[in-house]
Amino acid sequence: MISGKKVALGVSGGVDSSIAAYLLKESGFLPTLVYLKLYPVPGMEQTLEKIASLADFLNVDWEVMDMQPQFSGIIIRDFLDEYHAARTPNPCVLCNQKIKFSALEEFREKNGMDYIATGHYAKTGSIDGNIFLVPPLDVHKDQSYYLYRLSGDTLSRVLFPLADYTKSNVREIYHSVFGGEYPDSESQDICFLPDGDYRSFYRENGPLTPGTFFSSDGKKLGDHPGKELFTVGQRRGLGLGGGGTLYVLEIRENGDIILGNREDRKISEFFLWNIHLAYPELFPMEEDVETLVQIRYNAPFQEARVRRNDISLKIQLHNPIPDVTPGQACVLYDPKKKYVKGGGRIRL
Repeated sequence: MISGKKVALGVSGGVDSSIAAYLLKESGFLPTLVYLKLYPVPGMEQTLEKIASLADFLNVDWEVMDMQPQFSGIIIRDFLDEYHAARTPNPCVLCNQKIKFSALEEFREKNGMDYIATGHYAKTGSIDGNIFLVPPLDVHKDQSYYLYRLSGDTLSRVLFPLADYTKSNVREIYHSVFGGEYPDSESQDICFLPDGDYRSFYRENGPLTPGTFFSSDGKKLGDHPGKELFTVGQRRGLGLGGGGTLYVLEIRENGDIILGNREDRKISEFFLWNIHLAYPELFPMEEDVETLVQIRYNAPFQEARVRRNDISLKIQLHNPIPDVTPGQACVLYDPKKKYVKGGGRIRL
C-alpha cells in the first residue's frame, strides 16, 4: 500500500524537485521536504522561501539540514586535492553518495520514515533479484551517471518520482499546477560554483603549482601560473599565441603540461580506481567482461572489455577516443539492458 507511506524528499527549490514533491503527494505518499544546506551560495534565503511556499501549497512539512561542515570537509577538500594532484574531479558524484543520499537516509531513519526520494531523472529496477539503477523514460536527461556509487541497499529505499516522465512532461505539469512559464534557467552542475568558474574558486582556496608548457616532442612553449588551472583536453585559455590549435595532453605533478593535437589524445586503455561495483560478482576477478562505458555525463556509450583486479578495473576500449580525462567518473553499463554495473575514477 502506497497511501500514507512517509518519504524524505530532497529538494533544491528548483522545478524538478518541486514536481517530484507534487507527484509524490498526488500518488498518496506523505512527503517531507528536506533542504540540505551545503554551501553559502548567493540566493539561499530566496531558495528557502520557495521551499516554504511549496510546502504550504502541498500542505506538507519541510525541514533544513545543515550539512555545510561535512560538505566542506569531504566534497570541497576532495575537489581541491584532485586538482592539485593533476586530476579533474566530479564533485556531484561524490556528493550524491557521501552527503545527499546519506543525509536523507539519516533523516528517514531518525523520523521513522519509509523511503527517501529526489528529483533526479533516474529509475530503479529489479534484475535477477538485485536492485539496479536503470534508464529512466527520458534517456536524454538520464542522471544515473551521477548516482552510480549508490548501493543496492540504499536504492531499495529510493523513489525517483520523475523516472517515467520526460522533461517536456515536467514542464507541462509545472505550467498546469503552478501556473506561469517554465523558468528558463536550470540548476548549476556544481552548486558551489554558481558562475561555473572553478579557476577563481581554486585560486582563492588551493595552492598553485607553476610550471612550463611543452610540446609533445619536448619543445618548450611557455610558462603557466599553475597546473591546477588546466584540465586534460582543454584547448582554450592556454595563454599561448600563434600556431595551430593545441590541446592539453598531460598534466604532470611537477607542474609541466604537455600540449599536442587532438589525434595525440586518442587512447584505448585506461584504469579505474576508487571503484564502486553494484554487485562484485558482475566482474569476476581477472576475467574480461564486455561492458558499455560512459566517460563523462551524456557522453556517447563506448564498447569496452573490463578486467578487475584487487583494487582497480582495466578498461580496454574497442575503439580509441580522445576525451578520457583523469579524475572524471567512468560509469559501467550492461551492454543489453543498460543498467548500471558500477564505475570509478579514471587514471591513465
